[in-house]
Amino acid sequence: MSLLNALQDTDQFISFCTQFEGVTLVTDARKAPYRLEVVPEGLVFIPASTGKRRLHSKRYIRLVHDRYALTKSFDRGNYSEFTVMSSYHLPLLRRYVNSISP
Repeated sequence: MSLLNALQDTDQFISFCTQFEGVTLVTDARKAPYRLEVVPEGLVFIPASTGKRRLHSKRYIRLVHDRYALTKSFDRGNYSEFTVMSSYHLPLLRRYVNSISP
């Protein structure tokens, strides 16, 4: 599957993310720890600092992927106009892209 097709398949990305449930992840820039839950609506990010569950719906996952397809950037500033949760999403996206790209 091409990278572009993989980015357009939100459900495939979410399925990929299930392997990280229960694992402590960290953001790229600040190395802030967080956990991940996969839910039918999308992804839930749980920052260790607050413990608050933050839903990142499939709609926003798709927006981030569409922007990445254009910019190939993992800089959270490129996504701030439509989500404040890109710092949690981008480390997962980086792993996903690396798993697809040769």
